[in-house]
Amino acid sequence: MIPKEDIGILLPAEQVRAAAKGAESILREISAATTINLAANTGETRVIWTGKLTPVLKLKLEKLGYTVKPVDGSADENSDNPTVWEFSCEAKEAE
Repeated sequence: MIPKEDIGILLPAEQVRAAAKGAESILREISAATTINLAANTGETRVIWTGKLTPVLKLKLEKLGYTVKPVDGSADENSDNPTVWEFSCEAKEAE
């Protein structure tokens, strides 16, 4: 992403393209983190999050101990990929 102090500077096109390419995944992670953390501040351990979940973000959440699963019936009409997800940090039951 382009640093705040450089927002008013005309940057080389190559640098702007690179920032734009990386911004989507960074903003997606910020969105998920904000949703999770705000919910935690209200006593919730589960959240519903709407958006495209990349394999990288899903893996990162799982490595951090979250359970990640699609909400039933949430597949986009034009895709098999769910757009609504449940993230949970509830303790996993012993099997």
